[in-house]
Amino acid sequence: QLHRLRARELDALVADVYRVPPAPDLLIGEGVELRGGFVCRAGHPLAQARSMQALREARWLLNYAPQEEAAMFHTLFEQHGLPVPHGRIHLAQSAALMLKLVASTDMLTLLPWPLIECEGAHGLLVPLNLDTRFAPREIGVLRRRQAPLSAPAERFLHHLMDQVRQCQSASDGMLQRVFRSIDLLDPGHRST
Repeated sequence: QLHRLRARELDALVADVYRVPPAPDLLIGEGVELRGGFVCRAGHPLAQARSMQALREARWLLNYAPQEEAAMFHTLFEQHGLPVPHGRIHLAQSAALMLKLVASTDMLTLLPWPLIECEGAHGLLVPLNLDTRFAPREIGVLRRRQAPLSAPAERFLHHLMDQVRQCQSASDGMLQRVFRSIDLLDPGHRST
């Protein structure tokens, strides 16, 4: 999609900014920081695991693009001293399918906290309370550095960020839990 942004087919692009290679022609605007964690089905034999070592023999269901495989495996396994369990990793292209499968099998997965809060409320999935934390993901709005946003794009981003702020202070407990796990980032806090 970056080529469409540069070709002016898109005004802006909401993306995981760590996956965007540095580029002097792009600017990262508004964004959010998401933390995540491993989850399993309620009653899973590893639900009480506290270390990555305890997950050494686990089966995994992950959602990533093929070009992200090396970085994903490094983040989840290698940097924690674990070999990549190639024969026990399954790829799911659909997040909905992944959630259903993890809730009904002994596979583990990695989810952002807002999704854990939503799915955990149904009692189907439980987060693992590991001694290991993972770096947060930054989801931001990319735009061309020298081009102002169009009026519709400007309004969309304004409403999106306003909605996040409103939900963070909502009286509904579920909305509060989901949206308090999202940190708003200042526009222009970082450039590509």
